[in-house]
Amino acid sequence: MPTNTDQENSGLAQGDGNTASSVSNDAMDRVSGSRIRAVIGELYSEQFHILLYLTFFYYVLVTGRDLVSAAEGAAMLIAADFIILIMLVGIYFLERRGTINTGNVYLTPIPIAAAMVVNGYMHIFLSGDPLTLIKGILMTIAFGIVSLLPWIFWLLLSVSMAFFICTAIWMLGPESKAILVLGVGAAMISYGSFAMRYNSVRKQITLTLINEERAQKLEVLSKAKDRFIANVSHELRTPLTGLLGMVNLIDEHGLSAEQNQQLSAAKSSADALGSIIGDLLDVSRLDAGKLVLHMAPFDPASVVASVVAVMQSQVKDTVSLTLSLPSAGLTRLMGDESRIRQILFNLVGNAAKFTDQGAITLSIILQDQSESVQLRFIIEDTGVGIPQAKIAKLFDRFEQVDASTTRARAGTGLGLAIAQELATLMGSNIKVESVEGKGSRFWFDLTLQRAPELDADTRPSETAAKGKIAVDEILAQPLNILVAEDNPVNQLLIGKLLDRPSWRTRVVADGLAAVKAAGESPFDIILMDIQMPEMNGETATIAIKAGAGPNRNTPIIAVTANCQDSDIARYRDAGFSAYVGKPIMPSEFYSTLATLIENSCK
Repeated sequence: MPTNTDQENSGLAQGDGNTASSVSNDAMDRVSGSRIRAVIGELYSEQFHILLYLTFFYYVLVTGRDLVSAAEGAAMLIAADFIILIMLVGIYFLERRGTINTGNVYLTPIPIAAAMVVNGYMHIFLSGDPLTLIKGILMTIAFGIVSLLPWIFWLLLSVSMAFFICTAIWMLGPESKAILVLGVGAAMISYGSFAMRYNSVRKQITLTLINEERAQKLEVLSKAKDRFIANVSHELRTPLTGLLGMVNLIDEHGLSAEQNQQLSAAKSSADALGSIIGDLLDVSRLDAGKLVLHMAPFDPASVVASVVAVMQSQVKDTVSLTLSLPSAGLTRLMGDESRIRQILFNLVGNAAKFTDQGAITLSIILQDQSESVQLRFIIEDTGVGIPQAKIAKLFDRFEQVDASTTRARAGTGLGLAIAQELATLMGSNIKVESVEGKGSRFWFDLTLQRAPELDADTRPSETAAKGKIAVDEILAQPLNILVAEDNPVNQLLIGKLLDRPSWRTRVVADGLAAVKAAGESPFDIILMDIQMPEMNGETATIAIKAGAGPNRNTPIIAVTANCQDSDIARYRDAGFSAYVGKPIMPSEFYSTLATLIENSCK
C-alpha cells in the first residue's frame, strides 16, 4: 500500500492507461509533489466549509435519531455521535484560528473519515442486520470521491475495507462471500473514480503551473526585449543625433545647388532612419501596454496644417497636397496632439508613397457639436489603390500590399499598423475604401472634449511670437554650462549648439567626471547624457543633488534617446529638471534651456 508522496508524482498512471493527453509525461514530472499538494490544499480550502457543514448537519440528524431510538447499545452510539460532532466543531475552530490552513487542510479528511468508519460500523454491528453492510459499501465508494491525494485515499480505503471485511465475516460467517465480492467491487469502483478524478485534477493543476511558469518566462523575456530595444535605440540614435545635427549645422552655411541637393538627400535618409527607429519603439511600447495618451488642449486646424506643410516635400511634383477644413466651428479641443499628428503623418505619408499623379486631400469634417465634438479625419488620394484581397491585412504589422523583393515602394509595414493601434487607444478605428487603379480613402472619427477658452492675451499666434522673443532674450544672458557626454560626435554637436559669445562650456566624458566637476565649480545649467561609462547620468545626477557642492539646485537636463513615459518618470525621480530627446532638435533644445533659465531666475 503506497504511503508516501512519491505516489503523487506517478499519478496512478498504472491504473489509468488511457489517460494520455496533450500534457506530456516529461512536463508533468517537472511539477513537484509539494506544488501539487499546495494547489490541492487551495482546492480543499474552497470546499472545506461546505463539506464540514454537511457532515456536521448529517451527524446532528444521526444523533437525533439515536437519541429517540430504544435500540440496544443506543447510549454507546450516542456517545460515538457526540465524539464526531465535537471533532467537527474542534476542526472548525482550528481553521478559524489559522492552525488549519491551505498547507495542511488536505489532512482533515483523515480523522473525520476514520471517526465516520468507526461510528458507521458501530451502527452496523449493533443493529445486527446484514443489509446495513450496504452503508459500508457506500462509504467505501464515497472515499474515492472525496479524496484528492493518493496516500490519503489508500489509507481511508484500507481502513474502510478492513472494517467491512471483519464485520461481514463476523455477521455472516461462511455466507459472507457474496457481500465480500460486492465490497471488493465497491473498492474497485472507488479506486476507478479516484484515479479518474485525481488524474484529471492533477493534469489541470500541472497545466496551470506550467502556464504560470511560461507566463513568468515570457515576462522576463518581455523585460529583456524592452531593455534590448532601449539599448539598440540608444546605440542607433546616438550616431543619428550626430549625423542629423551636423547636417543641420552644415545646412546653415551657403552651399552650391548640387551640395544642397546632396545634403538634402542625406538629411532625408537620416529622417527616414529616425522614423523607422521610432516605429520600432512604438511597437515595443504598444506590446508592453506602456504607451500612454497625454491629453492637453490643442488646435485641430493647426495640427492638420502642420502635417500638410511638412508632407509637401514628400509628395511628387505631379501630385497636389491640399487641406480642407470646415468654415466654422473648429475650436480648441482636449486630446493627444502628438499621437493624432503621428496618425496623420502615417496616413498622408502612405498616400504620398502610392500616389504618382493627381491629388491628396486631408480633410476634417465636424460630425457633432454637443457637449463634446466629433471630428472625422479623411485622407483621400488618386493613387494606385489597394486590391480588395489585401485590405483585410492592411493594418497588420509588417504586412505590405506589395511584399515582393522587387517592390517599387519601400517601407517596414509598421506605419499603418501603429496608426490603427493609436486610433484604437483613442477609442476609434481607421477605416478604408479603395478602388484599384483609382485611389483610396482612409478615415477615422475622434470624439473629443472642448478645451477651456484662452484669454485674449494668450492666443496661440501671439504666444508663439512672444515666446520666440522671450527665448532670444533669455539666451542672450551669460551662462556657465557643464556638458556630460561620452560620444565625441555628440560632444562636437552640443559644443556647436552652445557656441555663443556669452556662454562658457565645460565638457566631460562620463558621470564620475561630471560629479567631480559639479563639486568644484558652480554652473547655471548641466546637460547630462544618460548612458555613459564609469557612471551613468541618473546616478551622477543623484550624487550631485545629494552632495554638498555648489550645484545642488542647478537645473539638470537629461539628453537622451530613451524618452518613454517610464524613462521620463525615472528621470524626474532622479532629480532631472527636464529632458531633451535625441536626435536633438535645435528649437526644442534652446526652448528647454530658456525655460529652465527663466525659472531659475524667479
